[in-house]
Amino acid sequence: MITFRLVTAALRPLALVRARKAQHSGRPHEAPAQRQRLRWRRIPDQVYTPTGWPQALRADVYQPKADGPLPPVLLVHGGAWHTGNPSHTALIAEKLARRGFVVVNATY
Repeated sequence: MITFRLVTAALRPLALVRARKAQHSGRPHEAPAQRQRLRWRRIPDQVYTPTGWPQALRADVYQPKADGPLPPVLLVHGGAWHTGNPSHTALIAEKLARRGFVVVNATY
């Protein structure tokens, strides 16, 4: 139940972001078009827990500098609820942001 609440709270700020429609040419044998690498910015330490939550949990948001709507990704580091932190997945977040995804790199 707590996990569901955390995910729901993390996704709430992204509710205004609409996912881009998938574009499929119907010809999977064709090589995909070369993707443009986008510039992005990191917005650190965004609190995503509701008011009154026992502990404020934070996430870094990686936002591409591009016109939207942009698809969101919730990125959660490993660590079996005991170890690890978002710095372990920062490189993945940066790569996704360069490819046009809004990334929420969350702590727990």
